[in-house]
Amino acid sequence: MTAPHDVAIDGDGPVGCTLALALAAQGLRVALRGLAPAAANQGTQDLRAYALNWD
Repeated sequence: MTAPHDVAIDGDGPVGCTLALALAAQGLRVALRGLAPAAANQGTQDLRAYALNWD
């Protein structure tokens, strides 16, 4: 029996989602698990800023 995915990523923040997309583009079956930040569930704004690049 084969596994339903090749890679499991625990964390659906910007880095986890970026990794999931990159691995899926390579043909891997990816499972992404996680929850939105608690602040997002309480109606407050999440003011974090991110900068991601290939370097």
